[in-house]
Amino acid sequence: MTGRIQKEPGHSHSEIRPHRGVLETTLEPLTENASAERSAALSPNGAGTAEGTKRRTLTPSFSESGGRSGHLPTIDALRGIAALSVCWFHYTNAQFTEQFGAYQASGRYGWLGVQIFFVISGFIIPFSLFRAGYRVKGFFRFMLKRIARLDPPYLTSIVIVVSGLWLFSLQPGHPPYQIPWDQVLAHLGYINAFLGMPWLQMPYWSLAIEFQYYIFVGLCFPILAMRKRMAPAVIIALFAALTTVASGNRALLPHYLPLFVVGILAFRYKSLNVRAWDTLLGLVAAQVLVVWVDGWMEAVVSMGACAAILLVTLENPVLKFFGNISYSLYLIHVFVGNIVFGLALRWTRRPELLKWVLPFVAAAIAIGAAYLLYRLVELPSRRLAARISYKAAETPPVQPA
Repeated sequence: MTGRIQKEPGHSHSEIRPHRGVLETTLEPLTENASAERSAALSPNGAGTAEGTKRRTLTPSFSESGGRSGHLPTIDALRGIAALSVCWFHYTNAQFTEQFGAYQASGRYGWLGVQIFFVISGFIIPFSLFRAGYRVKGFFRFMLKRIARLDPPYLTSIVIVVSGLWLFSLQPGHPPYQIPWDQVLAHLGYINAFLGMPWLQMPYWSLAIEFQYYIFVGLCFPILAMRKRMAPAVIIALFAALTTVASGNRALLPHYLPLFVVGILAFRYKSLNVRAWDTLLGLVAAQVLVVWVDGWMEAVVSMGACAAILLVTLENPVLKFFGNISYSLYLIHVFVGNIVFGLALRWTRRPELLKWVLPFVAAAIAIGAAYLLYRLVELPSRRLAARISYKAAETPPVQPA
């Protein structure tokens, strides 16, 4: 299909930087919504002690930053910004826009939305677990909750993509499309990269990274939530060791751990009342790892996201809307772009007239499709996940996760 924005076969699935003539796909934002019922004062980690109460006055309280529901509006805003950035990057850096100069430059760095999503996940997952009084013995319930929350929209997008490819193959002049069932089934476990199979949509690669992160956090949460003075050093040392060992493989979590640890340190500052100086030293060490593994731009963006989480309250209805649909937008926008670009450039003899219009048209259609996916599939999946508690005796949260 002409004007295709999905990466061509043979390119590394993990490349997240823009590439001349080929649109590199990125992202994944998928994070745990902080909607757990318990407040930090009831946390088993000791936030309700007299010392913790005294120290809490030095940092933003939960009521100041999101109320008793644990909802943080800044997280919604950052999700919205990240999703729009990645979407616009895809639509302005496709193959046919490579000579557009300033127009292409408007979205050239949108791929950095990936770093924002990873920082958000680093923060919000342990933040939510901490507020819920999570214990490692609830690991399987935690994973079930994550699967119930994320897989229905994900699987729906797979059905849409496969169905779309099959329908397009029915057009005259197109070769028949044989559904690669082994490749499709590999998506169920996020294991395509381990089996050497391409993703049906390249944005799916980051879902695999996030899924590995959920396993990591679910099992290592007691370490991440330690209150001892040396805890930041232990966490940085652990992440540095893992990153050093496996940073060369972009299909594995360790390559991206420095970005997640930026969010984890923000969680520790906000929830455990870790001293500002200790947090700053930890962030400096984490940024050294980010620069070493990725680069300066990733370090700057990840620190900006961390600063926004800790210091800024962003309450904007537009950004909240895009934050709500960010996961669905991520799942569907590349497929929508392929359709819009391909059909438009095929049906017109003057494609240069459409070059300036197509990114906006594709973005508008993708937003509409994402909203439908959100309302029909993602929102019910949130409600389903909200009914799964970490303890059988717990009352399910009122707010959807």
